[in-house]
Amino acid sequence: MKVNTPQRISAWERRKAAIHEAGHAVVGFSFGLAHTARIFPNDNPTPEDRTWLGQTTFYTAAPGHLEARMIACAGAAAECGWMGEEVDDIFWQDPDMMSPTDWQMAGCEPGEVDDLLCEAIYKVGPLVSRGGPLWGDLMHRARLLIRSAREPA
Repeated sequence: MKVNTPQRISAWERRKAAIHEAGHAVVGFSFGLAHTARIFPNDNPTPEDRTWLGQTTFYTAAPGHLEARMIACAGAAAECGWMGEEVDDIFWQDPDMMSPTDWQMAGCEPGEVDDLLCEAIYKVGPLVSRGGPLWGDLMHRARLLIRSAREPA
């Protein structure tokens, strides 16, 4: 029987953060818009907070447009793919499905899914799901993010 120790939980959250940021990055790179991605430990998490956080920066992506919406939901869609779940717009009705900055990039209020966001979700889901055309790049980039997060500053 596996015990969920703080180290095991932190490692799982590190992987999840890496998958999430890699999702944003590979979709952003496919549009020529991603610049950098990184993950880092949350130095002062409360019990409700994640122990690992991430950030992806972009050259330019007009908030609310289809490409920006695809990039915005790619992190959450990549997490679904990694966990073997189907990507379905019903999940995005949960305001916590994406971070406030992801919702802002999508041009939507948290939990308020419009037709263009649904289109983005259904376009990006197959790209970052297991076996999808970006899956190999996603896994490679996630490994690189984990490796670089382990290196001393």
